[in-house]
Amino acid sequence: LLANILYEPLVELKDTFAGLIKQGGLGIFSGLMQHQQEDFLRAYKDSFKVMKIFHQEEWSGLLLERL
Repeated sequence: LLANILYEPLVELKDTFAGLIKQGGLGIFSGLMQHQQEDFLRAYKDSFKVMKIFHQEEWSGLLLERL
């Protein structure tokens, strides 16, 4: 799954994304600012684990694996 949308919709759609990705599947999430990254990870921690974090200027992108 690839989701390049802003922070608020990413958090609102967490359960939808978790339902679409099978255990062990990957999701790439981007469109959030670096200062929003920790809050994003808190919201996703029960369903996903971090595989890699990317930064470009003030933006973050995260590769997550479905638990």
